[in-house]
Amino acid sequence: MNGKTKNNVRSGARIISFLLVVGGILGILAAVSLAIGFMHQHRLYGVIVPVASIAVFAWGMLKGVDLWRGKPTGYRWARILFALQIPAFSVARFSYEFSTGVSGRILFGHSNRRFGADIGSSLNLLVSPDPQGCMLGINIVALIVLAFLLKISPPKTVLEPRAAALGSRPIIET
Repeated sequence: MNGKTKNNVRSGARIISFLLVVGGILGILAAVSLAIGFMHQHRLYGVIVPVASIAVFAWGMLKGVDLWRGKPTGYRWARILFALQIPAFSVARFSYEFSTGVSGRILFGHSNRRFGADIGSSLNLLVSPDPQGCMLGINIVALIVLAFLLKISPPKTVLEPRAAALGSRPIIET
């Protein structure tokens, strides 16, 4: 890779990292607010999804920091987290949607809207007492981000001989 391509890859990875970190913060704030609301209503069963959301968004933040630093685990987990953001669906009484930072969705089936875009984060796992109908959605933003992440590879890490002998951390080549 030439220098300009490396800078473009690094810049793209940092933008994705920013989405994970900021999306994680927004997701945690929303989940805490939702959990508090459920607790005030004495609906403790409703706290389960917000608490799980906090864990998912915190993990996304940590992996976003790893991605910013160029760590291979950051790249691997960013791929997984954005793959999880591509589908949105509702089948019978179950619905699922997940996004961090930004989403742009095309929706098919039983939905009030066909296109939608959001800034913010959400993790929606719902088992409804009433059937919701069938709906399938695709998050185009997450699909583009995942395609970019699959196209690039994490930077190679090397240990200098002296650093390896001293037990130092690897140096990331840029």
